[in-house]
Amino acid sequence: MVTLTGPSGRSAALQAPSLLSRSQKPKQPAPSSTSSWRNTEWTIPPAPRWHWRLTVVVIAVYILLSVFAVTTSSLGNQFRNGPDSVTIGPPQSLRSDEFMAGTPMELSMMETGDMPTTGPLSEESSIVQRIPIGPVQHLVFWDTTLLKVFSFLPDAQHFAANWWLSTLVLLLALPYWIVLMGGRWNLGWAAAFLAVFSPANWWWTHQISDQMGFTVLGCVCLLLAARYAERRSWKPAVGLGVLAAILLAGIASRYLVWSLILGGGLLLTSGVKILARWNRRSLANLGGTAILTMALVVAILWEGRRGMAALSSAVYPGQRLTTGEALDMGWIFSANFLFGLNRTHVKPVPMPGSYAGNISELATSWNFLLIIIPFVLVLVYQRQKITDRLPEIALGIWCLIWFGWSFVGTGGFGVKIPLLNSVPAARTVEVVGALISVWLMLSLSKIQERHLGTALAASATVALLLMHSGSELLVRYLPRFSYKDVIFWAFIGTAVTFIFVYRPRRTITTAVAAALGISSIAATPPIQLGLGSFRGTDASNMLREAGKEARANDELWVADSMAGNALLIANGVPTLSGLLRSGPVDSEWQKLDPDNSHKKYWSRGGGYIFFDWSRYSTPIFSNPNYDVVQVLLSPCELAQRFPNLTTIVSTRNLSDGYLGTRGFKCLEPAGTFTIERWAEHNTPAEYFEPEEPEATAQTIAPAEGAAPTPTPTVKSGTPTRTLLEEANVKERARKNQQYIYKIVREQ
Repeated sequence: MVTLTGPSGRSAALQAPSLLSRSQKPKQPAPSSTSSWRNTEWTIPPAPRWHWRLTVVVIAVYILLSVFAVTTSSLGNQFRNGPDSVTIGPPQSLRSDEFMAGTPMELSMMETGDMPTTGPLSEESSIVQRIPIGPVQHLVFWDTTLLKVFSFLPDAQHFAANWWLSTLVLLLALPYWIVLMGGRWNLGWAAAFLAVFSPANWWWTHQISDQMGFTVLGCVCLLLAARYAERRSWKPAVGLGVLAAILLAGIASRYLVWSLILGGGLLLTSGVKILARWNRRSLANLGGTAILTMALVVAILWEGRRGMAALSSAVYPGQRLTTGEALDMGWIFSANFLFGLNRTHVKPVPMPGSYAGNISELATSWNFLLIIIPFVLVLVYQRQKITDRLPEIALGIWCLIWFGWSFVGTGGFGVKIPLLNSVPAARTVEVVGALISVWLMLSLSKIQERHLGTALAASATVALLLMHSGSELLVRYLPRFSYKDVIFWAFIGTAVTFIFVYRPRRTITTAVAAALGISSIAATPPIQLGLGSFRGTDASNMLREAGKEARANDELWVADSMAGNALLIANGVPTLSGLLRSGPVDSEWQKLDPDNSHKKYWSRGGGYIFFDWSRYSTPIFSNPNYDVVQVLLSPCELAQRFPNLTTIVSTRNLSDGYLGTRGFKCLEPAGTFTIERWAEHNTPAEYFEPEEPEATAQTIAPAEGAAPTPTPTVKSGTPTRTLLEEANVKERARKNQQYIYKIVREQ
């Protein structure tokens, strides 16, 4: 019984139960103001019913996308037509790293059930491509191991299931991680939607999902293991700790720059959470997991040491050092305007010294959310101890460091800063917004609602920022962009800010986050059903059989076009040309360049190799692009230097008449094939581009006795092709026909 003193004892006695009732049944749970959560049991609030419904929806969508073989691959750019294959929307030629490299390598593994057939000139790329070559890598790179193990499944469905796997994991795991960190379910889902549907994730072929998905799942296992350890439930604690180590060791794979930014931030925050609780049992579990994780990282790096050595010693990209840059505001906050950019197909005009020369480079994540966080921190419960907020502080510092690297120029001093100097500022600005959205949702979980003044102030600040950055985006990069788009999407960002700050605990926040993300990528092409001409065509069927024979007899093929190389690799044909993902094998390149006098041309990573043909026996090396190696050489001489080379695939007829000669004596024609089929189109030009309205002509009245002069009018509708685009169309049409030649060796 509570006794209160005052002028009216009866009145006080009636008020005490009311006060106690309100303290026992709060509408929203708040962090304790009298004791740190390090001394309390680590509890997880029950998931609301809508969470389970949304989980079922996400899994169902994943299954449907897999069954119907739906992806966002741009393979239709070169390999569109195939049985049961449809491309919706124009594929993006700038994503050649996907449809000319990543996709063919995955399909190659499905075909061989083992390694992709990338040839002897290219060093293994287990780390940068997450392709396991040793026992530990097969454990850590478990997703690619499954790609090999289940190679008996239908290729189109298998490819789609693997395509969306990391996205599925990120969507399901990030809400649990947010809740384990002390956040709320609705804000966990909001963070997941913002990460998955960020423009950079879609324009960079879901690399944010790839870098974050499995790491978030590993952090969830790490936190759950610590929670079980605090309860002395050692079996699940140890099991989850081992699983966490396997998942977290995968941070050291794929694009290491983004792995560092995204995976490092999540792992740091999770570790600080466990350390701040300062429980001996959970700390012991954390220490054991950390030791096992480091051991696995060392093991996978050891197994992939040849590829990493080749990558680090290559002329490109090699050991590049960089510094912080003050990138322009239009680029930094471009994510909010990407829908209009996609819808109107406006092409960026690169500024001098700028990376943002195409839409992919210009695409970023939700960096504008950083402007909201100071207002949110004002609303955080003032009585919460600083030690209880250490995880959010750690994540915030991490985000500010990487955001500042693209916001503040550091000159020569920045080159001397370890770790940071290995990350280009342009790459930082593209993905750090995904991590900022996680930081914001953690902070929103602890604020007081319905502070109208603060919500309006935050919204007004965001409105001014987006109006300025959108206008700068238009002036500096997108001269054909619209001011109406700038105003409209600035207003959308302002409305989102108000809802986030004013009512963060409502499910409307989740819906708004999803709507913002989906609107930014809704017009991002393409949608690909099936595998195009990679599978099911006469050419692909022939190459799959030829690949089996070539692998059994240790034979090599070679092609003189990137599309030809991709088709060979995708169907399991061992190639001398093709891909150079990690770096070169020096001993093999020395067969072409014995004294390494041209090493600056062929010492490349993350690129491509293709050959062209001449009458000369001395190779001529060149780089049509910084990541492309071209070798000009006689095919007969090439066959002499590589005895197991048996077949040449060329876009040219190398028989009589080529180069004004009678052809090459070492070559015997063995047939032809086409990369794509154009049965439903009258001309290749109509296939590659949508049909445009017919032009009309007006006649200017001539002078007396002069001939009439036709003056073409401007077409209405779709803009005409530029001369460069027209040339590219004709070049692709020419290279569609492929000639096969067998090497004839003198007895």
